[in-house]
Amino acid sequence: MAEREYAYYAGCSQEGTAKEYDTSLRLVLKTLGVSIKEPDDWSCCGSTPAHTVDHVFAAALAARNLAIVEKMDMPTLITPCPSCLAVLKKAHLGMVQGESFKNEVNGLLDEPYGGGVITKSVLQIIYEDVGLEALAEKVTHTLPDLKVVLKTLFQWTGLFQLLGWRSVILPLRWNAVEPHSVCRKGRW
Repeated sequence: MAEREYAYYAGCSQEGTAKEYDTSLRLVLKTLGVSIKEPDDWSCCGSTPAHTVDHVFAAALAARNLAIVEKMDMPTLITPCPSCLAVLKKAHLGMVQGESFKNEVNGLLDEPYGGGVITKSVLQIIYEDVGLEALAEKVTHTLPDLKVVLKTLFQWTGLFQLLGWRSVILPLRWNAVEPHSVCRKGRW
C-alpha cells in the first residue's frame, strides 16, 4: 500500500481530555499507511468561544492554522475533532467565497491564508482514500458482541457508515444514563 501523507491538526482536546483517542488514532493511521505531519506552532482553532465574540476573529484563529499548513505545501489537513473540522471548513469557505471577508481575516494574521488547503475528517480519509478493503485487511480481532455507546452523533455517524452498519438506533432521550445499543452489521 502506498503511503499517504497529510497535515494533522490534533486540536486542543486531543492534547488533553482525549489524549488516549489521539494516541490510538496515530497508531491506526500508521498501520493503514497514512503518514501525518503536525503543523509547527499550531494554535486553538477557537471552536468553542470565539464565534460568540467576533466572527472575523473566529475565522482568523482557524485561518492561522490553515496558513501554517498552506506554507507546509500540504494540500489536505485532517482532524479527528468534529468541532475543529467545522470551524476550519467554515473559515476556509468564508475566505474563498468572499474577497472582503478574506481581506478582513488576513488583516489579522501574520501570514495570510490563500485558500489552498482542504480540511477533512480523519474518518473521511480512511473511508475515501484508504478504503474499506484496505481497512478490513488490517483487522486482527473481531468484536462481534461489541455494544457501542454514542459520544456525539456527528462523530459516530461517520464510524457507522465506515463499518457498513445499515441503521442506528438513536437514543430517544439524549441525557439518558443507560447506554443505547446500535444494530450490528447486516441486521436491522
